[in-house]
Amino acid sequence: MKTCTKCGVSKLEADFSPDSRRSDGLQSQCRECKNAYKRARYANDLDYREPYKAAKRAYYASNPDYQERTKAYSKTERAKETRRQYSQTARAKQLASKHSRARWSKIRLDPEAKAKIRARRAIRYDIHKGYRPAASELDCAICGKPAAHYHHHLGYADDHRRDVIALCGDCHRSIH
Repeated sequence: MKTCTKCGVSKLEADFSPDSRRSDGLQSQCRECKNAYKRARYANDLDYREPYKAAKRAYYASNPDYQERTKAYSKTERAKETRRQYSQTARAKQLASKHSRARWSKIRLDPEAKAKIRARRAIRYDIHKGYRPAASELDCAICGKPAAHYHHHLGYADDHRRDVIALCGDCHRSIH
């Protein structure tokens, strides 16, 4: 076990990338934190992003037939078989998951379940569009700890679809 210097969580050593300069041979930040940092920096820092884009442009310029080769490969039997196997695997995972076809057919019939799905989708949409912060950015409305979930405290009806409060996991479990 090793503690990440960024998030402070103890994680398995497999969650850290190698670094031969360090005494334990691992980086100080976990892969998850390191990747989040890189994604944020790539999205916001033009000076950081430009070398990657320049390398990509140079590759495409030096390999003008790249797109033709890609299209030609996608028509080969090997590519078709790979896509077929992936589709079969994805389908098997979907059927084995908690959101299987049988579960969804029950939900289609249950108006209360439909209302619940619509209410949750409305909150996800608001977060995605920036109309509402993610629950993890807020404090719990009951105890003040960092929140983890939104709770539809007035129910899932259309009138109260967006009436939610932010709750931590413990408080949310205690309510349900």
